[in-house]
Amino acid sequence: MDRTLFTKEHQASLLAMRTLVIVLATVLLTGSSQAAPAVDMEEVWAKLEKLPRGTELEIKKGVSITLHRMQAKSPIRGGWHRAVSTHGNYSVEVPATFNDYAMRASAQDGVGVQVDGIGTTTEGDIAWGVTCIRRVDGSVTPESKAITDKTESVGQPIRGWTRVRPLGDRICTMSVEAKGTAPLPPSASIKRFLNSLKSTK
Repeated sequence: MDRTLFTKEHQASLLAMRTLVIVLATVLLTGSSQAAPAVDMEEVWAKLEKLPRGTELEIKKGVSITLHRMQAKSPIRGGWHRAVSTHGNYSVEVPATFNDYAMRASAQDGVGVQVDGIGTTTEGDIAWGVTCIRRVDGSVTPESKAITDKTESVGQPIRGWTRVRPLGDRICTMSVEAKGTAPLPPSASIKRFLNSLKSTK
């Protein structure tokens, strides 16, 4: 597979996973404010592309990643796709084929943490992504309990939108962001995406 093409087509998931490595070290997930060591996600992707889909890869001690599907399809109206997370128990509508992945880690307080993500990139380097985070024992930290459904713009001038919301025992973050110079998609498309997250439990 052409390495340049692979990197470009899957940059949305790369960016999402870089963020996840940081998120896994926050008080919300681990009960600790210590920062996690940086992980070279380009190197991680180089290894993942050589492995069969669904193979778990340890990217640092106690943190593993699994790429379930690449460029998956599930067409619905308007040329969009209904992306169903393999183990995240949620679905979301996205405007292109998508990547489906997961990360697993051990929290500082001894509780396992599971992160399930969906990501895609559309023309103009527009990144669309969802990550749902949960503690595998179903417990909820005080910080998690304090989180409410909230949508915010990104950048000034605005270059994206994020929505953070609880979904059962999960905290989900959705984002649409222009990574290049292209304008953001129409507001109707952004709203369709941000309002499409559903539990499949």
